[in-house]
Amino acid sequence: MKKFGKIIAIASALLFATSIYFSCSNSADEPKKEEQPGGTTDDNKGDDDSGTSDPVSSAGAITESEIDFAKLGIKVKASTATFPQDFVRGFDASTVYAIEKAGMKYLDADGKENDIFKVLKASGVNMIRLRIWNDPSKDDEASKQGGNNLEVTKALAKRATDAGMQYMLDFHFSDTWADPSHQKCPDAWKGITTADEMKAAIANFVESTLQALKESAALPAMVQLGNECEGGILLTNTANTTVQAKAGSDNFTAYIKAAAEKVRAADKNIKIVMHASRGGDASVVSNFIKNTSGIDFDYIGLSYYPFFTSHGTLENLKTNIKAIKNKGKKAIISETSFCWTCDWVEGKCDKTDNQLWYYDKDNNGLVQAAKSLVDSSGKLVMGLNTMTEGGKTVIAPTVQNQYNAVAAVMEASAEAGADGVIYWGGDWITNSAGSVPSAMENQAFWDYDHKILDSAAVFSYGTQKSNTAASNTSGGGNSGSSGGGTLVENYAYTADGNLIEVCSASKFAGISPKSITISIANVEKNDTTDDWWASYYNGESAWVPMKDGWDDSIKGYKSTITDSSTISYFKENGIKIGMLKGLTATVTVSYE
Repeated sequence: MKKFGKIIAIASALLFATSIYFSCSNSADEPKKEEQPGGTTDDNKGDDDSGTSDPVSSAGAITESEIDFAKLGIKVKASTATFPQDFVRGFDASTVYAIEKAGMKYLDADGKENDIFKVLKASGVNMIRLRIWNDPSKDDEASKQGGNNLEVTKALAKRATDAGMQYMLDFHFSDTWADPSHQKCPDAWKGITTADEMKAAIANFVESTLQALKESAALPAMVQLGNECEGGILLTNTANTTVQAKAGSDNFTAYIKAAAEKVRAADKNIKIVMHASRGGDASVVSNFIKNTSGIDFDYIGLSYYPFFTSHGTLENLKTNIKAIKNKGKKAIISETSFCWTCDWVEGKCDKTDNQLWYYDKDNNGLVQAAKSLVDSSGKLVMGLNTMTEGGKTVIAPTVQNQYNAVAAVMEASAEAGADGVIYWGGDWITNSAGSVPSAMENQAFWDYDHKILDSAAVFSYGTQKSNTAASNTSGGGNSGSSGGGTLVENYAYTADGNLIEVCSASKFAGISPKSITISIANVEKNDTTDDWWASYYNGESAWVPMKDGWDDSIKGYKSTITDSSTISYFKENGIKIGMLKGLTATVTVSYE
């Protein structure tokens, strides 16, 4: 994974007391997840951990009932595609063990700690995906970013099945991340010198893993043999190149066939998946179909990240899904994701470079997404909206657009005949200590306070009618496109020296305000020359002080914004305010 800087824009030297930050990256290079999924490094290396203890179970219990879509702070569209009843609505939860072991908590919609698997089930998830590495203790990144050995996998698999979901087991056949550019032979096998010995090692590993899972009453419903392995497996770290397995080679076919036989022997009902990256690339998919001929498997899984040029458009993806089905195999999207923000908050995020930012020199990231998430006529789908960043048109990084983008992939996949979509990195929250270095915190389904986002309702996409009056139970709601209303009422704000989002962009769904009023009530009046006692961010790298907006009736500050560019910024990015440390207030946001 290439490095991408989180460029911290400090609004003004006058903010010395607030330490408020806003960030977006102008990367010089294209981030390529296919080179190493989630494999960014962190300068703070922790102790090696093989993950032999049981993962922490989150406290509490969630009531598993249908989502009240009318109360969501996002606008939900009814699907026009036909979704099979057993359509896979999947979520890769491979990093949960490491997250919980580091002391981080997953919070539900009420801001309470809750079992992530129960929360996911209530959101509509029916399939969990879990990677398994041979021995992650041999690799620093793997040990910190999941520790996904057999013991960790058993514990997570049991939690997923106990919550009422099936799961897919993803064999990387490596001690660490495997993808098209990284297929490293596990250390335990690197001394093997013959193909027959290597085939036996692979078969034994698959067999013993599935036997252990069977004994713990948690066999997978699906098994993926190799991760983004269109180039092959075991391509480095071998004592003898004759044991390597390039795609289409005799070794590749023999190794995967031997593994598949052990899957069938464990349980004939387990479905076998072969996984390739770049789901919209016709040459990758056609070659993968050819190179897997003669192997017993059920599905071709595709990674599809619309912010990578090489992954193509939704129409390209649909064409490849149909090509897979025409060859007698089923199709599934094994990985996809999208961001809910491009902001970075000091004290809540780690220092690891995130994978997805606004744009870079090669027109990728959110610029590329605006070119990929289109229909056959080239028009953006699913209500996605754009903004201008650095003079370029980009998909706006909002909670609403995270929902829209994933729904678009689900819709296109179902239309083309795929059997499901699995989200990758949705669990990968982080903290300021970088305990579990994350390149995906802004693509997770939990915010920087670790509270689940409304966009997680996308896992129920295709099962519900549209909502016409999007609102949010935790902060009021909007009430149509005209006539005015309250977006956030009496938000309890505690100034901690950071820029705080008090009103998410999702609350603007379906309204076009002429003015926005921000009230910061019950706060000490500032009679000094410090303009930054209370302020809001207007999207132009500038803080707008509210010092002159003192209102005795609320014992606080009030500003009414009518500038159209600032309102547009609010709609696309939410409203963020800052105050000096040590202050508390009650914030209300209304509109006309």
